[in-house]
Order: sequence, then C-alpha cells, then structure tokens
Amino acid sequence: MFNISETVCKKTMAKKIFIVILILLGSAAAYVCYDWYKKTYDADPESSITYYSWYDRQGVQHFTDTIPPEGAKRVKKLKGYKYIAPPFVVSIKATTLRFYHRLKSTASKIFTSKTKKKIKKR
Repeated sequence: MFNISETVCKKTMAKKIFIVILILLGSAAAYVCYDWYKKTYDADPESSITYYSWYDRQGVQHFTDTIPPEGAKRVKKLKGYKYIAPPFVVSIKATTLRFYHRLKSTASKIFTSKTKKKIKKR
C-alpha cells in the first residue's frame, strides 16, 4: 500500500543529503581556491635567504649561499624564496597526468602486442 508520509519523509531526507553534499563540495572548492591564492600570490621573498650568482675564471657560472671568492666575475646578490609546496590543485593535476601517461603506455603496449600476434598468424 502507498503511504504518503513515507514518500514525504524520503523526499525530505533526499533534500537534506543533497544540501549536505553541496555544502561539502562548496567547502572543498573554497579550500582549493584559498590554497591556490595563498601559495601563488602571497609568496614574498624570504629576507633571510640570500644567494649569489657568479662566474669563475674559466667562465663557469656558480650559485652559492656564501660570498663568492676573490676574482669572481659578474657577481649578483639575489634574495631567495622559501620553499612552498605547490598548490593542492597542481599536485592533483600532476598525479592525474602521471596516472594517465602510465595508463596510456600500458594500453599501447597491450594493443601493439595483440596486433603483432595477429600479423604473425597471417
């Protein structure tokens, strides 16, 4: 028998679940946006990090965090950035691309071996 109260209760529950899912997705999107902004636009040079670019007598370029020796040419004093892990979105993209390329190479190996077997049978 058809019960109206059960149907209404199921619809109400479905709406609540839908709202919770929307809130979770919105929160995840907000976190990703905040993480991207924080790691790309708020990256200030670290004042305590100084490194030098210089060339030796043979013309080889060096990068050091100590003062270059006497006789160094074209010495540049640069401020460095503290290492910040890439934004979460970038790491997800890199992981997805690695998985895609691995899957693609595996699939191509499988399909080329099958076509080689078919050619040998002919």
